[in-house]
Amino acid sequence: MVLGIGSNMPSISSWGTQGLSASDLQGTGLGRFTPSFRPNAEQVQQNNSGYNIQLRNVPEALQFLAKEIEENFKIKVHNSDIPFSEEELKMLNYVLANLPGEHLKGVKTIVKNKSIQMNMETMPESIFAKRHHSRAYGAYDKNSQRILVFDLDTVDQIIPVVKHEVGHAVHSYNMTFEEFFKFTLKSGWDVVHYEQTFLGGNNMYNIGMQQIKLSKREAFEQKHNFDMDSMRSKQSKFGKYNLIAPVEKQHLYAYSNPCETFASYYEKAM
Repeated sequence: MVLGIGSNMPSISSWGTQGLSASDLQGTGLGRFTPSFRPNAEQVQQNNSGYNIQLRNVPEALQFLAKEIEENFKIKVHNSDIPFSEEELKMLNYVLANLPGEHLKGVKTIVKNKSIQMNMETMPESIFAKRHHSRAYGAYDKNSQRILVFDLDTVDQIIPVVKHEVGHAVHSYNMTFEEFFKFTLKSGWDVVHYEQTFLGGNNMYNIGMQQIKLSKREAFEQKHNFDMDSMRSKQSKFGKYNLIAPVEKQHLYAYSNPCETFASYYEKAM
């Protein structure tokens, strides 16, 4: 099953120097709400690292909630082609309040959007979006430090979606690459390379490729051959080494690449 909202994935109890610990959300008392869509408000800017979206102010009637979020967390909230509802803004305020403040330094804006969601849902599984089955629920843009919250099935889905995207901000802005590489190995990823070998049992002396798996210590010593971009493509910068997810977890969205592994663990642990 593709990892998504409501899937079972064990949390971890320690995240090294970041001090992240597993904790369950209990007694929230938050039910499921029906979003009430409102007309678009004033356009404030247009740009999203190659995606054209028009950012619009939250309607005046809900400005008190947007301002509260900005004052509490230094994060601006905008609508785009669809608006946040009052219930969604309250839920957003709730989930941000339950995350460590230092983990939000990679987040400057949170935007409600649908057009990019529709594009992503017609594409193959993407490292840019949190998806459940064929639906994309959120995205994180490192360059603009922006979280996109897409059209949700229920309001309370904001909790796992925002935590997942904040997880991407954390591995982008709160961790060294060495810490991230160490997490990747500890969460089950292996580093392999391929060597030419003779294939036995035939008269043609055919040459094939044999997979060689490095020990965890050997793999960590090769961290200089990787960077964040190559980690997303599951190989080293020059293609010599490949990252292989555990066989029993390769079907999970969380193991589509190490960045999604981290964000998924973060989502469940916080």
